[in-house]
Amino acid sequence: MCKNVCSALLAIVAGLSVASSPAFAGGACKFDTDCIGGPCQDGDCQDGFCQYGPADCDDQDECTDDFCDSKTGCYSVPNEQCFEGCRTDFDCISKDPCVAGFCSDGDGVAGSTKGGGECVYVQILCDDGLDCTKDFCETGVGCQFVEIEECTEEVQKVQRISTSKKGSLLIFPNIELKWDSNGNLTQDTILSITNDANEDTYVHFLFVNGDDSIPAQTCCDPEVIVERAHVGWNKHNWTAEWTGNESNYFSLHTGLPKGAPPFAGLDNGPEGPGRPDPESASGGRVLRGYMLAWAVDATGYQIMWNHLSGTATIVDYDGLAAWEYLPYAAQASNVDTTTTQIAGDPLRVGSVAGQLNLDGWDYDIAFGRLLLEFYGVDSMAFSRTNAMATINTDVTLLPLKQDLRQNNDGPVHVKAKFDVWNQNEDYLSHTDRCLVCWDQVMLSDIDLPNNFLLSALQTDKGKARIEGEASPTVCEDGFCCDRMDELCKEEYEFEHGVQAPICSESAPFVGTALKVISFAASGEHAVAGVSMQGMGEEVGVIKSDLPSPPEPAQQVPNRRRSTLGRTSIGR
Repeated sequence: MCKNVCSALLAIVAGLSVASSPAFAGGACKFDTDCIGGPCQDGDCQDGFCQYGPADCDDQDECTDDFCDSKTGCYSVPNEQCFEGCRTDFDCISKDPCVAGFCSDGDGVAGSTKGGGECVYVQILCDDGLDCTKDFCETGVGCQFVEIEECTEEVQKVQRISTSKKGSLLIFPNIELKWDSNGNLTQDTILSITNDANEDTYVHFLFVNGDDSIPAQTCCDPEVIVERAHVGWNKHNWTAEWTGNESNYFSLHTGLPKGAPPFAGLDNGPEGPGRPDPESASGGRVLRGYMLAWAVDATGYQIMWNHLSGTATIVDYDGLAAWEYLPYAAQASNVDTTTTQIAGDPLRVGSVAGQLNLDGWDYDIAFGRLLLEFYGVDSMAFSRTNAMATINTDVTLLPLKQDLRQNNDGPVHVKAKFDVWNQNEDYLSHTDRCLVCWDQVMLSDIDLPNNFLLSALQTDKGKARIEGEASPTVCEDGFCCDRMDELCKEEYEFEHGVQAPICSESAPFVGTALKVISFAASGEHAVAGVSMQGMGEEVGVIKSDLPSPPEPAQQVPNRRRSTLGRTSIGR
């Protein structure tokens, strides 16, 4: 490299001479350091006189192209054709100041010709450590810290979402309905919502089909359709009134008694509701996904109404079993100050209608990771002498970065990373799974290396921390995803006339874990489920179109309560 240039620049900056007065071409010298050329010249002292030649900018790395700038000197540019994957974090620099990139499992050697690492990108968490500032990262700008008016340092720390409190937003990550081959209901989900306030409010619901679309299945000659095509990731919107102290419920199969739109409306046809159930050996059908509910005013704008609570009860009529879980509740705290609000009206939350920011400012912040308590697949920890039983666990994960608007960029892609520990506190890694929009899977069905299997875990009991990460490799990100380059995506879409492939991103999770205990002698099973707890903090966001205003209350003589609402179906 240009050692003489570096010595000269240091000398100039420090205002000092190097060994003796600098000598130029042909000048007298004692040492090589007396011969200072330009940024692209190397000087040597030969027989008492300075001799100059072109600077040697070769960094001995065949994976870089080496150049010299007449003003700044030598520099090298990585030759991307020379290696696969990243080598150091410098290979993973993002153009978005709100995204940090690092090289996961790279060799860390700048001169290596192998690379082999994977660029992983995560959202930067801005935190100045002060309670009285709103900390966030603005795309294209970077971290911003906005002072909160009339705030003192005694203000409480940021609150996280929880299953043990009321809120303005309720998140139900697991909705599942099943039918037999004749279209008879075998499993339903019953939702209960309570407005624990003396005043009336409106609640807006989003019922979302969690599965991807699949094409029609055909057979025979001439060709006939044996199973219709199924739409995926579509949704129902519904807004209804919950009067003061009202506690009500509805079946997702019928929508009654409250009058909600049936969940089956998301995927219905001549073969029956739902799609073929991969877990059914007798031609059963299934429809599954999740539901969100939040308080709104008469115009559909989200409001602060920390009085909502609920439960979800999943009833298996065929197996004569049931289990229940509590939704995640997010309380609202930051009211909209950009518009004039009428005294006595509910306080609006946030500055964008239909956008629910789980950032600890508008709504409680989401978890950074989920904690899964589990038993190894096929563990017999619950067995007794006269009752042999094995255990499996059904895990549902919902990323809390959801763009549910009519015109959106597609569902979120995120890698679920499972860090596993067994009873002996041994750490097991490299179990992961890419999910899109929403995911439900038995631990036995996760791809290898599957550290949930008893053979890998080596103990009956274990725990796992689940984190949502961006992963171009696991999620098979498409063109333009390696650097999150928006300009590249725009050029791709202009050239090909189609939307650029979706890129994976980090996202916080909520979810449920359902233990399935199978008894060998009888072939029957029992279930026990729970909402998973979390740790840490990560910002989430839910985007939706502004719902249609609720219909005004009907004037019914001698009747106080009424079910009001408007339903819409969207993709």
